[in-house]
Amino acid sequence: CLVLSSPPPRLSSSLSLPAPSPSFSLRVLTVPPSVHASANATVPFLEYHAKNVGIRRARGLFTLVTNPDTLLSPSIITFLASRSLSPTRFYRARRRELLRPPPAHLNGRPLALLQHIESLPEEAFEPPVSDPPRLTSDGRRVRFMWELDLDASGDFVLMSTQAWHSLRGGVEDGDNVHHDTRLLCAAAARGLTQTTLPSPHYGGYHLPHGRGER
Repeated sequence: CLVLSSPPPRLSSSLSLPAPSPSFSLRVLTVPPSVHASANATVPFLEYHAKNVGIRRARGLFTLVTNPDTLLSPSIITFLASRSLSPTRFYRARRRELLRPPPAHLNGRPLALLQHIESLPEEAFEPPVSDPPRLTSDGRRVRFMWELDLDASGDFVLMSTQAWHSLRGGVEDGDNVHHDTRLLCAAAARGLTQTTLPSPHYGGYHLPHGRGER
């Protein structure tokens, strides 16, 4: 399910969408600009207004929420295809950060782009995060919050569709500040166990972009 939101969508006109098949179908949903305008937004793009549209309409037993600036890695696709998911867990996978945008001639060519990225030397990426961010609160340690892996927390969140609905998706307000962190804390508070997929199961490659260009 591909959700297009404010600013006015241009992505659908540049995509070559695959034909429906028994194993794959793609729906393109458009959030009208009036939704963005009514939220008194302080950012160009309201992330969870768009994500919740897709979550509400998800048809599978599990739903992965990700962003258009993240190119999923082959190892993640292989993991998803293994169907080894548990409804009592929510899954996270860290991303690799490209230091520079890929060549422009690879735009719109995801397989060629992926091959290019995977051929890059280690120096083309930011160093991996060895100790992910943790939450503390005025010296009061809250166990489940302290133990959560919050590194780039919104780029890869996978859990059962039922769990997404029980959480009522992500927070919808006029900005995107800490919404991902709050979502993971809410999932843990409901008794779900976080699983961070180990290397080489990176959630994907994060493509550099300017503010509001996701």
